[in-house]
Amino acid sequence: MHWTPSVGALKVAAAVLILAASALAHANDAAAQSTPSCLQGPIRDGFSAVRYEGGSVPELEVCAYRLRVNALYVLAGDRYVSLLTGAPEFVNRAFHDHYPDGVPAGTTLIAKRGSASPPDPYPPLAECSAPAATARVTPSVAAVRAGDRVGTAFYVGNFRWLTAEHVVSGESTVQLTNAEIDVTAKVVGAHADVDLAVLSAPSKSHALTWGGTPEYASDALVIGYVVRDKTPSLGVTRGIVSERFVEDGVRYIRTDAAANPGNSGGPLIDICGNVIGIVQSKIADLTVEGVAFALAAESIRVESISEP
Repeated sequence: MHWTPSVGALKVAAAVLILAASALAHANDAAAQSTPSCLQGPIRDGFSAVRYEGGSVPELEVCAYRLRVNALYVLAGDRYVSLLTGAPEFVNRAFHDHYPDGVPAGTTLIAKRGSASPPDPYPPLAECSAPAATARVTPSVAAVRAGDRVGTAFYVGNFRWLTAEHVVSGESTVQLTNAEIDVTAKVVGAHADVDLAVLSAPSKSHALTWGGTPEYASDALVIGYVVRDKTPSLGVTRGIVSERFVEDGVRYIRTDAAANPGNSGGPLIDICGNVIGIVQSKIADLTVEGVAFALAAESIRVESISEP
């Protein structure tokens, strides 16, 4: 289980590390002249104090990713805000809001590097097909058990999983299960307005990659855990993108790929294995067959999210 550091722990670590960084400032400056780096200071497994050369938040994230840093923390008032490398933008919203005009040069940050860095995202498929896309994506998809509710979640990197908010509503922890893992995940963010939630838990698989806006009539696959005899089992359905629409400023996708109980929160992917949406609901009506809705990938990346 991924440990989320408390404010107290971070303050103690920050005090010690910043003093150490100050004592080594001249040595770090000399080292920087011979080996330039966007983050100055030795970066070890665990927590390290570093100084940023200055730039935009996206530039800082790229810098951290190249140095295999999992997360960066900075004190904002009475709490720490974090920048999780590779996570969707809404997960890092507080950090972006703290530095709307970029991060000043010389800013001291606390860098977190795990003992084992998470795997890189998958490289592109050599040949796009439904079987190949399914084989790639399924290891990064898990069943979610939240009380008596069952849904699906998928891994997006840096110990972060996405699912539908209605699956985990009212819960602080849930259980994630697939062929590789059976772990307790913490609910770290939720946005009921768009039915989206973020979970924190480790993964043995790669982060899924994001797709662009799908074309009308392009192939779409729903991958998730279907409830059968009270037991979730992995299932895949195939359809097409029937409609793209915007409601209250949020983008959605309608597909005729069947969505079944347990699919909520699972990924809607294209046949290259890229996530184009997150499954949220279906129409249960005898006069309407095979209609499901997904929050589009564009809205997943930019939608703000609140801490529970």
